[in-house]
Amino acid sequence: MRRVTGPGLAVVVGGYVNALTVVRALGALGVRSVVVTHKPFDVAHRSRFCVERVHLPGLHADPGSLVGLLEARRDRWRGAAVFPTNDFALEALSREHERLSSWYVPVANPWEVTEPLLDKHRLHDVARAVGIDVPLSYGLAGAGASSGANDAAPGALRTAEIRFPVVVKPLRGQLFAERFGVKLFVARDSAELERAVAKVVAAGLEAEVLDLIPGPDALFLNEALYLDERGRVLGRVAMHKLRKSPPFFGVCRVAETWESDELHERTVELLRRIGHVGAANAEYKRDPRDGRYRLMEVNGRPFLMQALARRADIDLPALAWRHRVLGEHRTASRNGWQGVWINASADLGCALAYHGEERLGLGDYLAPYLRPKSFATWSFRDPAPWAAHWTRAARDALGLLASGARRRATRARLAATAPPQA
Repeated sequence: MRRVTGPGLAVVVGGYVNALTVVRALGALGVRSVVVTHKPFDVAHRSRFCVERVHLPGLHADPGSLVGLLEARRDRWRGAAVFPTNDFALEALSREHERLSSWYVPVANPWEVTEPLLDKHRLHDVARAVGIDVPLSYGLAGAGASSGANDAAPGALRTAEIRFPVVVKPLRGQLFAERFGVKLFVARDSAELERAVAKVVAAGLEAEVLDLIPGPDALFLNEALYLDERGRVLGRVAMHKLRKSPPFFGVCRVAETWESDELHERTVELLRRIGHVGAANAEYKRDPRDGRYRLMEVNGRPFLMQALARRADIDLPALAWRHRVLGEHRTASRNGWQGVWINASADLGCALAYHGEERLGLGDYLAPYLRPKSFATWSFRDPAPWAAHWTRAARDALGLLASGARRRATRARLAATAPPQA
C-alpha cells in the first residue's frame, strides 16, 4: 500500500456537506485528503481531491474507534492534519489530543476547551457570565439532574414554574440525535413533558428544559469566525438563516451573507473565556417577544453552510490549515460578495413536505435561486459529490413514495376485510 504521509495531507473525519467543503478548500491549496466516512449519505469521499476513503460505520457508537484507526495508520498518515466534522470526532480528538499530537496535527482543542461547547448547560453558564442572553432554563432532566444547581439555572427540574411550550434539549446533542433521530423534544403541556423526560431517562441521557423561543427560521443569525491562540480574530462573517430542514428545529438549508456587527464582540468574548482556538460558529435567535438575541449553540468544528463563508472569502478550513500546520497568522477579509447558500435537495424536499406549515408562496421559495448563490454540493470542477448526493436524495424520495403507497394499500385491504359496523 502506497504511503500518503506528510504535511500535504489531511484526514477529514465525516463525509457530509460540511466535510466536502473542507476537502475542496484544502484541495484548492494543493492538500490531499483522506476521508473517514461513517454514514450512508456521506459524499465527501467522491471528491476528486480525496485520495483515500476509510469507512468507520461505528464512529457514532464508539468514538474511540477513531483513535484506534488513527493509531493504526500513524505511520501511513504521520504528519497529517485531522479535521473533525461532527461532534463524535471532535470529542474523540479532544479527549486524546496530547497523545494524537505525537503523530498528527489535530484541528481541535484539548478536552477542557472543547467540553463547554459540547455540553449546552455549561455553554449557557459561560454565556451568562459574559452577558449573553440565553433561553430561560427550568433545570435539568435525566441522569444526574439533581446536582450542580445554581440560581440562574438550577440542576433540579422546577416543574411548578414552567410556562409551556418548552423544549427538552440534550446536553450532548450528537448522542441524542443518534438515539431519537431529532435534535430535541417539544412539550406543550405537562403530560408531553413527562413523556419526553421519561424517554431521556430511559436512554441514560441528560437534557435541559428550556423556554421555546418562538418565531420563524429567518430569526436565526450566525457569527462565524477564526481565533488564534492569542484571541485575535483572523477572519469573520455573519450569516442569516432563511430556511431550515425541517422547519424550525432542523439544520440550515438556505442562508445568506449578512452585514451585522451586533453579535461579534459578545461571541469573541465567549470564545476567549472558554479558551477556544480555531474556527467557530455561534448561532443566535432573535426573540420576537423582546427583540433580544439568545444564544442557541456554538459549533467548534466545520459547520454545514461554511461554503457560504468561503464564497465570501472567509475560508475557515484554509485559515485552519495555514494556522495549525504552517504556523501562519494570515487574516482574511470579506470580498463584498452578497449572496445565498442553498442545499437544494433539502430545500426541494421541505418545500414539498412542509409548504403548508411554512406558509411560503412559490415566489418565496424561488427568490434565493434568483440571487448570486453557491450550492451545498455542486461544483463544476468537482461534480461527482453532487451526482452522488442527488442520486441518494432521489432514491430516498422514491422510497418514501413507495412506503406511502404500501401504507395506503394496507389500509385499503384492512378496510375491505373489516366487519361491517353495527
